[in-house]
Amino acid sequence: MSSVAPGPSVDRLRLASLARDLTGVAALDLDEWSLEAIHSGAGESLGLYRVAGSGHDGPEQLQWALILKVLAPTESSLIESSWNFWRREADAYRSGVLEDLTGDLVAPRCLGVDEQPDGSLWVWLEEVVDELRLGWPLERYALAARHFGRFNGAFLTQPSPVAPWVSRGWIRGFVAAAGPAIEQLRRITDHPLVRLAYPADSVDRLLQLWSNRDRLLTSLDDLPQAFCHRDAFRRNLMARHTAGGRYQTVAIDWSYCGQGALGEEVVCQIVGTLVFFEVDLAAAADLEALVLDGYQEGLQDVGVRVDPKVLRFVFAAGAALRFGLGVVRLALPPLLDATLHRHMEDVFGRPMEEFARESASMLRYLLDLADEAEALAGHH
Repeated sequence: MSSVAPGPSVDRLRLASLARDLTGVAALDLDEWSLEAIHSGAGESLGLYRVAGSGHDGPEQLQWALILKVLAPTESSLIESSWNFWRREADAYRSGVLEDLTGDLVAPRCLGVDEQPDGSLWVWLEEVVDELRLGWPLERYALAARHFGRFNGAFLTQPSPVAPWVSRGWIRGFVAAAGPAIEQLRRITDHPLVRLAYPADSVDRLLQLWSNRDRLLTSLDDLPQAFCHRDAFRRNLMARHTAGGRYQTVAIDWSYCGQGALGEEVVCQIVGTLVFFEVDLAAAADLEALVLDGYQEGLQDVGVRVDPKVLRFVFAAGAALRFGLGVVRLALPPLLDATLHRHMEDVFGRPMEEFARESASMLRYLLDLADEAEALAGHH
């Protein structure tokens, strides 16, 4: 029998087939299973679920677990070239590009992509358990960055995927989508939570960055481009060992993957990790140094050399554009709408007022990076 929480209705025969593929036991019979909604980040996808259960092959009982990701189109995500194309991750898995990653950086095994009658896609993935559940030491971020350096660098020496689903100009689209929110921010600085998160002096600097954004975006466009994951913050990364004992980083959530400036990968690994309080902002300089050095080592492992000043520019510009400007679109609604506070507090583990205060500190950090990027823009 099954015990299913509110969510998609899972077909027993399909689930049995998936469990057999996952376990490698062709005669596995299902006993029971359950479905649980989960989340890791702020989340813009429709639904993410853990489907777990037991089965037997004769007297032997086996436990198994799968991740189900439900994708569905929205009006703004229908165009393949858009930054948020709704089926990008499913198409990436179907293409075999992610299955071919067999080194130090890999994607979860995909068991199947099912087209649903309502037009949605169900992506079935293996559950990956992080060996370091209680938190990563800073050195593990450096190792993950080295793995990403090898991954990105390899796509400078071999053909990158060429397909309609591959994102291009992603950061431009993400920043452009924040335009209405930036305009709204000009008018609502008297709201208590908005004023906490966006102090007047920071808003002035943010609006200046908005005015100067094209220069930074064009500079990023002009740099060497590589195939990137582009959302590699801590909650999307899992640490594990291979059967041979080698350290491996498993990256989940490939919905933004595509072409980006070489080095853009470190932006989310550093700033996304700070934004979700996985590392304290006071340790930002240490995290930056370890991740940037680790990424450089990964590039060098595959014969790619990048001027450290160029890499620093990509990080500073990308961080300011994506998390300074682009995230305004995501930050304002929960600040303004009290019905969203509980969800935000669950995701970030902070009361809303504390979250707003810490967001103000994060914004100052990002605006300082914007100033650094401006200074570096003419020298790379």
